[in-house]
Amino acid sequence: MRRYLYAFVGAIALTGTAAAVEPGLEYRFKAQDGVAFKWRDGKVEKLERQPFMVASDFGNVIPIKSTNPKAPGAFEIDLVHNKPGKEKYRATAKTDLAREYCVVFKDTVLQCYALAPKLAGVYEQGGTIYGPFSKAEAEGLARDIKSTLH
Repeated sequence: MRRYLYAFVGAIALTGTAAAVEPGLEYRFKAQDGVAFKWRDGKVEKLERQPFMVASDFGNVIPIKSTNPKAPGAFEIDLVHNKPGKEKYRATAKTDLAREYCVVFKDTVLQCYALAPKLAGVYEQGGTIYGPFSKAEAEGLARDIKSTLH
């Protein structure tokens, strides 16, 4: 009986570890000696090994119609930080002044930003993945990202 209990606990631990390793939504700082991540078009971006924000720091993902006049009919994706995410972003902005970071989802770079201390208050609410995306693409990506939020 004890052997089965150990096997069961071990299986649960391995399942939890596999789920924790699965890449989801995260923010990572750019780093010259970092890990290579690819954009959707294949361009490479070097980012830090560890993210400073992860899926549990986001509250929602919302596809919205783009306000870019050069992309009529296009869509963007709003990333909404939850309360702990807002606090983490604010604290990071205070200590890591004027650094660039990227939004990464499933090991793919989706958007990069400059962490400007003067704008930290605006971005602590969340960010935007500009795309541009079709409505179907934005809804599909938002749905995929939402499925990884905790």
